[in-house]
Amino acid sequence: MKAKPYYGPGFKVSGKVVDQDDNTPVPFVSIMVPGANSGTTSDFDGNFSLIVPEGFNTIALSFVGYEPQTVQVRPGEPIVVKLKSSIMDIEGVVVTAYGVPLISKDRTSMGYGYEEVEKMANRSATVATTVGGVFSMDGNRISTRGFNPVTEVPQPGSSLPELQMPEFYSSLRTNFTDCAYWKPNLTTDANGKASFTVKYPDDITRWDTYVLGMDGHRHSGIAENMVLSYKPLLAQLFMPRFLVAGDTVSALGKVINYTGDSIPVTTLFAVNGKSSPARYVKCAELLLDSLLVTTENADTLKVKYTLTGDDGYFDGEVREIPVNPFGIEEAKGVFMVLAKDTTFTLPGASETGELHISATADLLDVVKGDLRNLRYYPYLCNEQLASKLKGLLLEKQICVYLEEDFKGDRRSVR
Repeated sequence: MKAKPYYGPGFKVSGKVVDQDDNTPVPFVSIMVPGANSGTTSDFDGNFSLIVPEGFNTIALSFVGYEPQTVQVRPGEPIVVKLKSSIMDIEGVVVTAYGVPLISKDRTSMGYGYEEVEKMANRSATVATTVGGVFSMDGNRISTRGFNPVTEVPQPGSSLPELQMPEFYSSLRTNFTDCAYWKPNLTTDANGKASFTVKYPDDITRWDTYVLGMDGHRHSGIAENMVLSYKPLLAQLFMPRFLVAGDTVSALGKVINYTGDSIPVTTLFAVNGKSSPARYVKCAELLLDSLLVTTENADTLKVKYTLTGDDGYFDGEVREIPVNPFGIEEAKGVFMVLAKDTTFTLPGASETGELHISATADLLDVVKGDLRNLRYYPYLCNEQLASKLKGLLLEKQICVYLEEDFKGDRRSVR
């Protein structure tokens, strides 16, 4: 529910929200008046102020990574609310859409995942992979490089037995994607197994795998599996996917500690190579940072958030955020069919900076141009894919009629 300021009758409450463990301010906390559909959020220093409507005397505070809290308030009494870090399961994104491979074939990766599908019926698929020093889980087994497996999914603040953080586990993640992979043409071998290679991106998240299978007698089965990636101590960066020129946003950095020990770290933001002041603090379970970012005159913002331990271990993420121009780009045009020699005036021609004119004597050239635009239309779903296929088949018929070479056979087969 979005907090809406209230300006009617009531009393004013001011206060501050801090972390229970180290008393550091917690920004962007949602502060609501239950039942009144009004509220506010804390600022960068954790401070807040709001009017509580008549007939109400409680406020509810919530923020990701902390346990929700309800506090009674009275007129004229400033309050300090201490939020307790929540012990959370690792959250992830379920990838269910069909699309392109997670990483193109010419990309490199420090680790590879192997999907193995056993013969029907209803046999579970198995996954075991480690990506760039990120520990992965299939089902409830954690696969680690050179260490004994951990039998349960870790939670922030819980200890990881036999788990160390060698220097080579330090990483700066840059490759992020939400695309899914789809392999509709797998065939099992003589042992009833089929496999293919998947290169996972750098996302600290979860991937769900769904397997549908059928044998020669039309016996079918379905199985599903999960790959969960995490690190014992990690830094994550959260930013919008794009910005508009003139925007000012808050970059959110989050440090998660699964080791069970309080670890001193130095956190740092950098925007387009310019670093902000570093912060040195002990992280028990969860640590939040924020930085106000403006687009200025850049067309891209390269934002980096990192942590560095006293032993030299580091982790972090870099995200490149495109900055789009303000406003809407509009193209105006007109289509004319000229039967004979004709004089005409283009409407609005004096208002535009560029004017493009194309003319053709054959109507099929116009149709081919439209089909070409359809072919390279940048978006794709099942309906759009069907439209592209119909366009390719029509283009092939035109090429046959004009006795021209058709170069879209490979695209239509795909």
